[in-house]
Amino acid sequence: MLPAIVLLLFLTGCTPNPPAPLPKVNTMTPDEAVAQQIVPLAEAAGKEIGGKWEPDGTLTPFAVGQTGDDCTMPNGEPGISYTIVWRGPGVADVDAVAAKIQAAWKKLGTDVPVVTDNSMFGVGEGRVLSDPPYLTGVYKDEYIVQLTIGTKSTFMIGTTHCVPDPTEPSAE
Repeated sequence: MLPAIVLLLFLTGCTPNPPAPLPKVNTMTPDEAVAQQIVPLAEAAGKEIGGKWEPDGTLTPFAVGQTGDDCTMPNGEPGISYTIVWRGPGVADVDAVAAKIQAAWKKLGTDVPVVTDNSMFGVGEGRVLSDPPYLTGVYKDEYIVQLTIGTKSTFMIGTTHCVPDPTEPSAE
């Protein structure tokens, strides 16, 4: 009986926090979604990490799917989301930098834990900040922002919340 109770307590403690409720239907454009949902977090990270960021040496994002990806908005209508990726340099003190970025993100309304993951290829000793929590997937409308800070390199990916597709007639 005691082993079953210990197992139950262990498994209960490992359950990730449930994702936050989906936002109301977003009326912003895809460009506004990138600028408001992803870029401020990348800029806060870039300020603490410094160095040269790819693809062009700045924090200018490049889109993985430049035409956007189909998604479903909270009201069930089709929409579009954009995935943005940045690569930057590694840092010597991953813990100190991660703590500073965590505090900066919290001021921006994104309160996330810092998770240690040293198994990522090409990153070295690593810390991860992620919304939703690391290794729990993405929100129902595909939103995710994840920053991996390593001693060898830094990598950030962000996918916007689903917004109306400006090429669809219903987006008018």
